[in-house]
Amino acid sequence: GLKTASFNGQVGQWMVDGQTWTKLLKDGVKLKVPLVSSPFWCPASKCCLTPERMAQLLRDDAAVAEAMNVTGVGMVPEAQQLVISMSSAVPHGTSLRAVALLRQQYSTIAMPTPSLQGTADGVGLAAYEGDWWVYRFLVLISRVMPVALRP
Repeated sequence: GLKTASFNGQVGQWMVDGQTWTKLLKDGVKLKVPLVSSPFWCPASKCCLTPERMAQLLRDDAAVAEAMNVTGVGMVPEAQQLVISMSSAVPHGTSLRAVALLRQQYSTIAMPTPSLQGTADGVGLAAYEGDWWVYRFLVLISRVMPVALRP
């Protein structure tokens, strides 16, 4: 059956149907997630993401548009390795900023927007110059794992 995962702030851990993720891993439980087709920019059998290729993808409006239009739940085959490869291929600051946004552990991730004075919006992180690339990176990640992240 389907499981529900959520972050429990009181316990400080991810929970799956009331049990901690670490306990499930320790017990050897493996979750099955439906597979979705690989994106056109990364065929499942031959996807090589160099820093140069990731830089092209971040600028590729067609890749971002395709990611924005994917619906449903699941992930591409070898999603974990692909996300690691993508994270390794973007500039270090971009991957760190993406992690900072994801670590907020909200069900909705909001990109920081500056106030009219150009400062933090008062409700979260301050906006930085490179956030445009971070947003596009997270959209591409969402294409690989729509079960975990949607734009």
